Amino acid sequence: MLKICMQKNIASDLKLFDLNEDFLPYNDMEFHHVISLRVFHFFNNLENFFRESYRILKKGGMFSFTVKDSDISISSNYDNERGITVYGHSDQYIMELIQKYDFKPLKRLKFITFKDLSKKDEIRFKAYVLMK
Repeated sequence: MLKICMQKNIASDLKLFDLNEDFLPYNDMEFHHVISLRVFHFFNNLENFFRESYRILKKGGMFSFTVKDSDISISSNYDNERGITVYGHSDQYIMELIQKYDFKPLKRLKFITFKDLSKKDEIRFKAYVLMK
């Protein structure tokens, strides 16, 4: 994805780093916005992302992200086609993290996406917009 972004020249600075690491390689209160789309379903525990997003956001900054919807706190299923585990996160789990890290929820939107349109396999997702 970084190569594609570089070819399209859509960002002035792109970095590759391990999202499982404890800290994001940025200074405290460095950004006005943190956006994570179609990433969180690759991780079961999102606490590090919330903690680090809060740390690197300026006061009044926005944290926007999407998660795969789940009826239980954290769900998982193995995608045989791609050879990966995919995680879903419940509203309750997300709200606990929002409260723990003192974000203010501004918007939540549920939507449906498809892994493969020809198969009509619906996947429920949610988008959130939070403010520090």
